[in-house]
Amino acid sequence: MVSGYKDTGATAAQSAPVVAEAAATRALAPSLPVLDLAELERLAIAEALRRTNDNQVRAAELLGVPRHVLRRRLGRDRP
Repeated sequence: MVSGYKDTGATAAQSAPVVAEAAATRALAPSLPVLDLAELERLAIAEALRRTNDNQVRAAELLGVPRHVLRRRLGRDRP
């Protein structure tokens, strides 16, 4: 048994559906839109600001980051 992993005793035949499902998911991946981490961060910040009526203190609390971190991230995106 590999440290940190529970041996389920599954045979190759029993795990075949899981492997097939993973392969099917990978086959769909090229058709999915790609979002990079920076884009996801911008979307999360925009949504937090929308929900808090542009209150940066409350938006930072909602995002779980200190206010200075939110302000730094906003500075990158604004001209």
